[in-house]
Amino acid sequence: PVTTFVSMTSAAGWSCTTPAVGSGGIVTCTIASFPVGTAAFQIVVATDPTLSPGSTIANIAAVTSATADPDSGDLNATSNTSVISPASLSATKTVSGSPEPGSTIEYQIVITNDGPAQQGDYAGDEFVDQLPAELILTGATASSGTVLVNVGTNTVTWNGSIPAGGTVTIDIEATIDPAVAPDTTISNQGTINWDADGDGDNEATGTTDDPGAGGGADPTEFVVGGGVPPVEVPVLDARGLLALALLIAAVAFFKLRR
Repeated sequence: PVTTFVSMTSAAGWSCTTPAVGSGGIVTCTIASFPVGTAAFQIVVATDPTLSPGSTIANIAAVTSATADPDSGDLNATSNTSVISPASLSATKTVSGSPEPGSTIEYQIVITNDGPAQQGDYAGDEFVDQLPAELILTGATASSGTVLVNVGTNTVTWNGSIPAGGTVTIDIEATIDPAVAPDTTISNQGTINWDADGDGDNEATGTTDDPGAGGGADPTEFVVGGGVPPVEVPVLDARGLLALALLIAAVAFFKLRR
């Protein structure tokens, strides 16, 4: 079947028979006497995951009565539902550059649409990234769509559409605040928003992932350098120690002669 039964809410006084949850079949409801008025039923079904986006599911409801109905032309009703084709987005975020106070670093974000449908440029931002206070935002570019830079809030936003199977790359440039202490860890993640139910509204959300961290949805981190390097103390070998001893003895000899 193209749909399987999930749940049902029936009108008061009616007795209903349904298929087992997860199975296809017919829903039947009866009542001993139906007074003038209306009765509402809600049936929830799951669609077959192999259905092609854009295909149509037709559902027919029919009513019968032991009492003759003088108007038999309205005893059946059909509802046609189109199978939606939502998008599915994910994003990675990497960092490059010299991690020293006052130097420039660059984040690269790659947003991927795994489909099966296009992600449209809907209301709101498809991507938002507010950099941490240790960084000074200086600019951003994108391979498509519209990228906006707000240096006042240290925030980058992106709006645009991504075809199924397509990607968009966003590059963000920032300077490490010269006042940041060495060995400080700077951590950052961006947020992606997309339409996961195909209704033209970005109701789903997720975060960027550092592909080098070995997990899912990991923040992108780096450690600020610039600490004082260790000083190497020279070590004398046996010949050096012998020469030093001779030098000390010679100095002592000349001092004694004086």
